Amino acid sequence: MRDESSTLSLKGIREDILRDFLAALGLLDWASAIFSEYRPRLSWNELSGHPILHSSAQLPENWASQILEAIRGWRNLNPNPFSLGKVEAIPSEALRGLMESSIPRLSRFYCGLASQLSHDGAGRRSELIIESANRSVLKGVDDLLTDTKRPIDLHLDLNGSGAKREVSNTSRWHPAEYQPAAYVATDPKNNKHHDCIGLNILALFGTSFFPVVDSKRGRETAGFKRANQINEFAWPVWSEALAIDEVRALVIHPFCHAKPEPRTLAAFGIHRVWRCRKFQPDGKNDYFSSASPG
Repeated sequence: MRDESSTLSLKGIREDILRDFLAALGLLDWASAIFSEYRPRLSWNELSGHPILHSSAQLPENWASQILEAIRGWRNLNPNPFSLGKVEAIPSEALRGLMESSIPRLSRFYCGLASQLSHDGAGRRSELIIESANRSVLKGVDDLLTDTKRPIDLHLDLNGSGAKREVSNTSRWHPAEYQPAAYVATDPKNNKHHDCIGLNILALFGTSFFPVVDSKRGRETAGFKRANQINEFAWPVWSEALAIDEVRALVIHPFCHAKPEPRTLAAFGIHRVWRCRKFQPDGKNDYFSSASPG
């Protein structure tokens, strides 16, 4: 085990929710960029199911605020990265130009968006980012960052004591967003989803860990397994404190889909793999289901 002198338990994040897992990855991404001298690493508590952020020394007291302000500061750039509309609608030529940004962190963000896009019969699309005619994930993030009436406290959201607020333009990574009419007292369209908004912002950056790759079936998003017309997304949780490059390699390892023996997973330091389905209850709108271990 590596010698880590400081740890932070992130009790606001759960390992069995896709949105939370992506938020943990997004947090590691930003922490690695801003606090590289602290050697940030990520692990998961096997008993509580919460992630742990490790560092070689104690992070500054306002570390979460620094990350949030760095994200918010991007809104002053030209163009504002969150004003590009739907990810699927950003022209390829525009993305190429944006990826030439002189700001390394920003160019990696655009690379992350580009790596989510593939082609099917209907054109460019993203499997992990759910968008529609009136749903833009980038706009959702921009709205959260500019909402002065509901200020974001990223530290509270990460430690589990933040207030839940109404959100829209999400990518439906949280299973609670699917509200079947048979199980609620009112029309689901009138029930607004309330969530920890700081985690929704971080989750956007977690998508860059799952690029589109070539496969025998064409180009597909890493992390998905397709069988019998079912799209299943899987992600591992691990005990060892891993740096960002190690995490990028682990989360897309084929063992996460092959359902191997527990001892095989243990050899990789993985103590659980979670799986959820992407489904269309009405034949039109995509959602992600609750996760199950296996």
